[in-house]
Amino acid sequence: MAKLKIGVQNFHYAEMTKDDETGFQYKPPIHVPNMVTITLDKTTNSTTFYADNKPIEVATTYGGTKVTLEMSDLPQEVQAALLGHTIENGVLKRNADDKAPYVAIMFESDLSDGTKEYIKLYKGMFRVPKAEYSTKKESPEFKT
Repeated sequence: MAKLKIGVQNFHYAEMTKDDETGFQYKPPIHVPNMVTITLDKTTNSTTFYADNKPIEVATTYGGTKVTLEMSDLPQEVQAALLGHTIENGVLKRNADDKAPYVAIMFESDLSDGTKEYIKLYKGMFRVPKAEYSTKKESPEFKT
C-alpha cells in the first residue's frame, strides 16, 4: 500500500544556541499554528565524466534544501524571532542590519495509511518573504 501525504501540521522552530565539534544545542521548540503548506526543494549538482565518447562516471553533490513555508498568518513575535527583528511598543521594527538566527524546524505529515511522518531539519535560516496584496473582487481571495 502506498503511503501518500494527505496533511501537514504541527510546525515548530527552535533557535540554535550552539554549533561546534561537540554538537548542536537549541532553545526549546516553539509551536507556530496554522501552517498551510511547506515545500522542501533539495538541490543536487551532477557532473558526468566522459571517455571513449561515452559517460563512464557521474559525481553528484548535495547543494542544500530550500524551504518554502506558507502560513495563514505569522504572528509578529514569530517574525521577529525568525528574522532577527525587534518589537517596540507593539510595532515590528525591521532594520537593514537585522540578522536572522539559525534555527531547526520540525513538522509532521499525515499519511494515507493512517500513520504519520515526522520531518526535522537541523540548521537553516529564514529570509524576509515577499508580500502580495490585491483588491477585493466579487469573490473573496485569501492572501497568506
